[in-house]
Amino acid sequence: MGFDADVSRWRSQPRLATEALKRLVSTAAWRQSCQVLQLMRENGVEINAFHGSSVMSACAKSKEWLPALCMLHSMVADTVLPDTICYNAAIAACKSCLQWQPALGLLDKMESAKVAPNVNSFNSAIGACAKFWDMALALLQKMDQSRIQANIFSVNMCISACDKAGQWEMALELLKAASKSATIISFSTAISACAKGAEWRSALFLLEGLPMQDANASSLRVCWNAAISACEKGQQWQRALLLLHRMPLAKLTPDVISYNSAISACEKNSWWTDALQLLQEASVRGKANADVITYNAAIRACSRAEAWSMALAVLQQMPDRNIQPNVVSFNSAMDSDWQRVMCLLDEISLRRLPKAVPSYVAAIDACSKSELWQRSVALLAQISNVAADEDMDSCYNAAISCCPWSWALHLALKMAGSRRHRGMLPGITAGTVLRALHRAGREDLARVWADDLRRSWHKQFSQSSELEPPSSDLLKKFCPQAVLGVGVLAVNKPPDCTSESVLDALQTFLANEGWHGQLTLISRLDHQTSGVLPLALGPEQGPAAQWLQSQYAAAQVSKEYLCLCSGADLNHQKGQRMVIDMPLRQQTSRQMGQPRVIPDLKGKEARTEFEVREIFDDMGQVLKMISAWPLTGRMHQIRAHMASLGHPIVGDRAYGDQSRSMDRTFLHCHAVSLMDLEGKTFVVEYPLPEDLLQILARLRGQEISTPHRVGRWWYC
Repeated sequence: MGFDADVSRWRSQPRLATEALKRLVSTAAWRQSCQVLQLMRENGVEINAFHGSSVMSACAKSKEWLPALCMLHSMVADTVLPDTICYNAAIAACKSCLQWQPALGLLDKMESAKVAPNVNSFNSAIGACAKFWDMALALLQKMDQSRIQANIFSVNMCISACDKAGQWEMALELLKAASKSATIISFSTAISACAKGAEWRSALFLLEGLPMQDANASSLRVCWNAAISACEKGQQWQRALLLLHRMPLAKLTPDVISYNSAISACEKNSWWTDALQLLQEASVRGKANADVITYNAAIRACSRAEAWSMALAVLQQMPDRNIQPNVVSFNSAMDSDWQRVMCLLDEISLRRLPKAVPSYVAAIDACSKSELWQRSVALLAQISNVAADEDMDSCYNAAISCCPWSWALHLALKMAGSRRHRGMLPGITAGTVLRALHRAGREDLARVWADDLRRSWHKQFSQSSELEPPSSDLLKKFCPQAVLGVGVLAVNKPPDCTSESVLDALQTFLANEGWHGQLTLISRLDHQTSGVLPLALGPEQGPAAQWLQSQYAAAQVSKEYLCLCSGADLNHQKGQRMVIDMPLRQQTSRQMGQPRVIPDLKGKEARTEFEVREIFDDMGQVLKMISAWPLTGRMHQIRAHMASLGHPIVGDRAYGDQSRSMDRTFLHCHAVSLMDLEGKTFVVEYPLPEDLLQILARLRGQEISTPHRVGRWWYC
């Protein structure tokens, strides 16, 4: 577009140049806008603040923040002082590209240039901080300090920043503060924040109180979809389906997002029949338009419930519905049958879909379970040519787990030589190789290799100033029974809380006391299980965590649990020992919606040794006090193994105990023994907590008293 012919008229009639700029700004033609302004400058046409702000507005619409900043600086050279509107246009351009640092810099510059910012200035700056909720809130607070009245747009953008960061509690606080001025956008964004935090109760509460004065069908549907997503993430599949079916009653037609969230809720709880029914509904209703995400969620629901034939059937339906399956579709349909998995892998290649690491991990894992280690190694070689180093760890781990020790060691050394690891293996991989060596009877080689690994990690640990441990006295203020070793510490986890919540509480306590290091969970205890909880000093990728992970992966950590079991007497005598060798497979309980494991010959290897310590007759019911040593580390291993013998743990309703004598599972991690980074044996024992001791005292006919023992620990 040329403007040379118009320049002569612009000198006598400057408003013509202004009109030209207006037209260009309306079409976001920022380059032509800059060209017009340059022609005006070269031909002596008067330039004012309006011209500069117009060009910067065009830049903002085109998401060109850098030219906008250049324009702001060039205005000074033209002896045109930028006003509030000019600065606002430049900040808006930064907002369009989420350039928060330049936006905040401009806001500060306004103050130094004695240009008064207004609500639009702050709103654009808050929008630029969309990924940094704390900065957005700081700007909102600064508005109040500057006596600039925030409007609902200010609040909505802050809620949106909290939503993106998963700060649902702060989003609700902002919504509450907005009170009657909150709009449907305020509510939909807050519900979305609740969804990210799986806070389904708050999401449903907000859904009931939606402001209807400015709502339309589209905005209401966004709110309902976010609430369904909150129920899905909160494992509330029934509520998710109820909301979906209530949408027509609210005169809303569910769309594909509604169905995708509801099907995902079914998927996470293994309700594959409901997932397929919803898929059928979404496919026949023209407004829903089921897409590849809808089908993938349905396939995953079938796979999680091990309805593999139905998963394959849904996969085969997709081309008939003009929906082309992607790599995720094929990955979701892969099971533990290596022949079926290999067929799906071939189909991925035939369709010229990109080779994906999850596809090969599933194939390698399936071959591993069938002891086809040569095929696993061949698959590993195929994917290593196309996958990035950082994506290869899971493939190597799956292949190493099934190989003979010599090949396991060969693959581990090859993995260690990659650019990613630079000679040092991840702890889990190292442990997998060590386990292969132990199984092959190569204890000598395993011992030497483990010692080399430990020395390397210990050297890293001792040389890092960031890994200075907290003092024992400080730890004992949090937990009197806390034990500290080199690179490891242990605390006594109480019942009725997660391992993660114990870690968070300890980290918060230490930070408040002035220690700002990191701690990492190495293993977890179930919500109701009490006892020894080991933690690594430093981050998850740090040397201490890697050393402990290698020991767990190599099955070199000894753990003793105490549990009280119910069930008919199977002639087990006091002092009798036995080993349960029964593979376990994970599934989701349809009744409780929680993951559990069941005996299955196609499952993962699981072995538990146990000893009967005491036998009680509780009003005709036989109860046994058991010491159990898990020889492998499967989820719920002791609970599932004892239940499989007809001896579920007392209070463990998920695994079949029908007694009502306890509010929680009688399971306690009594002792853990491992090796710290100095090579010393780190042993921690915690006695039964008071609630479990009271149960035993009643069964023994003893006086109930508070125990005085707090635990034992030692090095050797």
